[in-house]
Amino acid sequence: MLCSACGRKAALTEEYTAFGTHELRSFSHGMCADCLEIKLHSSNKNVAYERIRRRYDSIKRNKTIPYFGHTQRAKLPNAYWSESVRDYAMPRTGPMPIRGVYLTGKSRVGKTRTLVWALERAVMRGLNVGYILYPDLIRGYIDALRGDSGDRGKWITAKLKPTVLLIDDLGKGNLTDAGLEGLWTIVEKRMGENKLTWYTANGPARQIIGSALSESSHYFEPLVARIEESTVKFEAT
Repeated sequence: MLCSACGRKAALTEEYTAFGTHELRSFSHGMCADCLEIKLHSSNKNVAYERIRRRYDSIKRNKTIPYFGHTQRAKLPNAYWSESVRDYAMPRTGPMPIRGVYLTGKSRVGKTRTLVWALERAVMRGLNVGYILYPDLIRGYIDALRGDSGDRGKWITAKLKPTVLLIDDLGKGNLTDAGLEGLWTIVEKRMGENKLTWYTANGPARQIIGSALSESSHYFEPLVARIEESTVKFEAT
C-alpha cells in the first residue's frame, strides 16, 4: 500500500516505534514514515508532536545539536545520497547500525544538515546525542589540559557519554600535537566502547588527516585506520 499523502513510498504497516508513543497508531495510518514526520512537525495539536517539540526545545536551549527549525527541514538535499545516509545512520525502527558514518563531499551540499536530521531522529528514539565542530573539539581538549588535573578526565567522559556523536568539519583548522592527542583519545575510546561516531569532511580520512599531520607520525596510520574501521563511507554528490 502506498502512502496516502505522497503516493510514492510504502505506507507504515505497524506502529511507528521510533517515537515511542502509542498515539501514533492511528495518526500514522496510511502514511509513510517521511510524511508522518512532516505532518508531526506541521501539527500543533497532536500529543506526539508536543512531546517531540519539547525535546527540540531542550536541544535548542542546551545547544546539544544545531537547531535549524522546522521550516528549514525542506531544505534537505533532494538527493539519493542524503536519503541513503539518513536511513543507514539512524533507521526509523529496528536495530542500530554497528558502525558510524563518514560523510565526505564538497562544501555546501548539505552534509551537516543531513546528519543533523539523523541526530534529530536519534533523539526521537530516546538516544543521547552529541554534536561538536572539529575545531571546538581540539580547542576543548587543549583547554582541559591547561586546567586542573581532573579537567582532562571530565572532558573525555563528556565526549564518551553520547550514544551518537557527530564531529563536524573534520580536519578544519590546524592540528597541533595536543589536538591530535585529543582526537586520537576520542576516536579510540569511543570505538572501544562501541559508541557511534559520525564525521563530515571535505575529503577522505587519509587525505584530511594527512594534510594536517605528517605521514611519518606514529599517530597517522592508527588514527586513519580507526576512523575507517569504525565508519561506513558515503559521498555527497
